[in-house]
Amino acid sequence: MRAFFIGMFLGTCALWHLCAADIQVQDFRGKLTWGVVSQKVAPSSYPDLANRNFESGQMLLKIATMIPGAAGIEEGLQVGDVIISINGQRADTFNFGTTPGSRGERLEPGDVLKLEIYQVRDKEASVVEKQCVLQRYFETEKVGYQEPEAAAEYADIASLHQDLAMGIISEAGWEDDFQDLLQRLINIDLFQDRYRLPVFSYLVRNPFKLEAVSRSFTRRVQEAETDPEKLLSFSQYALSFDPSTERTKQLSFAGGDLNAHLDYIEAVLSEAAQYNMAALAKLPEADVNYIKQYRDELLDSFIAWKMLSYEPDVERIQRSLQVLRLAEQVDRNELFRQARIAIHLIAPEFLASLQQAAAGSEEKAIIATRETPFGNILIAGKADNIHQNDYAVIYDLGGNDQYFNNQGGSMPGKIPTAVVVDFDGNDAWESTDALTQGSGNLGVGILLDLQGDDQYIGIRNIQGAAFAGVGMLMDLSGNDTYRGIHMAQGVAFFGAGILVDKQGDDRYEAHQNAQAVGFVRGIGLLSDGAGDDSYYCKGSKQTGYRTRGHYEGWGQGMGFGIRPYASGGIGILFDQSGRDRFEAGTFSQGGGYYYALGIFANAGMEDDVYIGTRYAQGFGVHQALGAFLEFGGNDTYQTRMAVAQGLAWDEAIGLFIDEQGDDYYHGGSGFSLGAVSHNALCMFLDKQGNDRYEGVRPAAASSNSYHGGTSLTIFIDDGQGQDQYLKRDNNSIQTEKQNSIFIDR
Repeated sequence: MRAFFIGMFLGTCALWHLCAADIQVQDFRGKLTWGVVSQKVAPSSYPDLANRNFESGQMLLKIATMIPGAAGIEEGLQVGDVIISINGQRADTFNFGTTPGSRGERLEPGDVLKLEIYQVRDKEASVVEKQCVLQRYFETEKVGYQEPEAAAEYADIASLHQDLAMGIISEAGWEDDFQDLLQRLINIDLFQDRYRLPVFSYLVRNPFKLEAVSRSFTRRVQEAETDPEKLLSFSQYALSFDPSTERTKQLSFAGGDLNAHLDYIEAVLSEAAQYNMAALAKLPEADVNYIKQYRDELLDSFIAWKMLSYEPDVERIQRSLQVLRLAEQVDRNELFRQARIAIHLIAPEFLASLQQAAAGSEEKAIIATRETPFGNILIAGKADNIHQNDYAVIYDLGGNDQYFNNQGGSMPGKIPTAVVVDFDGNDAWESTDALTQGSGNLGVGILLDLQGDDQYIGIRNIQGAAFAGVGMLMDLSGNDTYRGIHMAQGVAFFGAGILVDKQGDDRYEAHQNAQAVGFVRGIGLLSDGAGDDSYYCKGSKQTGYRTRGHYEGWGQGMGFGIRPYASGGIGILFDQSGRDRFEAGTFSQGGGYYYALGIFANAGMEDDVYIGTRYAQGFGVHQALGAFLEFGGNDTYQTRMAVAQGLAWDEAIGLFIDEQGDDYYHGGSGFSLGAVSHNALCMFLDKQGNDRYEGVRPAAASSNSYHGGTSLTIFIDDGQGQDQYLKRDNNSIQTEKQNSIFIDR
């Protein structure tokens, strides 16, 4: 599992990302990276080395790529150089994971490697020795921790896992192990990149608050319903972890004829444009154009590799990192202020007034238009309209319409704020462009569909998406279909991407990175109010593990960072009721990857089906947090392979809770049902019902070879039911070293 997305480097190549030290965790130096991609070559390939005595079968390492942040760059190491030995050992057999460092058993940032290098400079070949200083993770600095303002809300909320575990930990003599694990989790946040979210820093210091925070976030989404101001307030709260709220500035509207409504719309656009200018004030036009020009390279590499360091084009990596740096300079508070102004245009009172002003003209295809400096405005009638031109604002009063334009997607330099409202009809929203269908593209985009059985089809960055913006799609009624390929249905970089469907039997379909994904500095939210829904996220790309028949997923409540360069965001999928079906590829259904938080919640009491692949249903992996909350019903949990239903891997925290019901779990071939490894903490809780656990033995604590130390899993079935396990006993408490607690009561 550590060698993630091996891809083109399998076999003859090596990309080393080294792990934290196993010593002096109180004096942590940061996470270590090597960052050199090398290819094994035979010594016979270099005649200049013919007089050297090599061991039989010995290979050399030719440097193929040095990623940004790699060790050796400052010392003059270059692509094409050949590493003969490291610290006097054969380079091809040198093991970074077991090599002692200057302070103990493992290498750390600041340690020095002695490299014997064959190099060619100015056509002159030579063998030289270089002192290579090992580097910390890219652009991270030690940051003092400040308790977030929101922490006070959770201070007195107890954790059942913590309450039940502490006595057992003491009785087993694991106090030192436990304190060491807590310190190791804190250590992963001591050095931060510029993208780290406060909620992450809080939770790695307070891991037993993950349940309380996840429940609080879910409750806030439920209370927001389809109120755009509350949705914006929650999104801003989640990103800042600050409960202070900013009320929407009120713009007065006195009613009147259509011209008066057009005047008001233009006034709102003008006011919103001022906030957009403030949001982008730190970016000269050249930097905005840079983001627009190279953003797709970042997204393409991300879709292909997930770990940006695996992108073979190093110059492309550099451009992508610059896109991230520039996007971070966008003032997200100003974007939220812009969005709070824009929602005046979808206020129920204004929509009712507009309908009244248009009375008698509804049968016209075009009722009114206006050109403005911020984009054009269109009020369309109840005909079956075809919308092909881009608009800042569209109000379509009815009809079975077709949309092929920006569809409530902002367009930097042209339409800083985009709003489209469709009042009625079975509409087709189809787009081949990115950042459409209620998407914020360096601005704010809103799509509101009031009723009808609608179809939303697109490719990438669609359906409540954002890149340095705020995007919102709200559908209030109907049996709707949402289809996308990548980064669709509530996804965001540097802002908020929100999809809310109030009711209806809906279908959500995508291939990967979709259905509530929070990328760097973003919150991705998908909230479905009522109906028997189907969610599907896989189907076009084979998993990076190359396992036959298995697909990428990366969605359905996923927080996702760009390893090893940028911390991730917050993804929340919340389905409030209905008999639902969720199916996804790898890394899906309430999980976090690389300094991120993913939450999946289902509040319905019906019987639901969950199908994952590998990493599914409440997991944290590689310095991340994931939570899965299921509130009722006789549910079925499956995985196409393994690694599901509560787990944590590599300095991570995972939470799985099922509140009630006679549930069926199948953990596949292994590492499921409360599994941990490599300094991780997992909390599993099934509260009520006669449950059946198959496939794997629950509460497995596995290897900690990455970093030393221990892990901890706390598995609780608290339903007083007649449960069935593989190699576990009903009504028992069992403990195992490194460290596992199993409780059935």
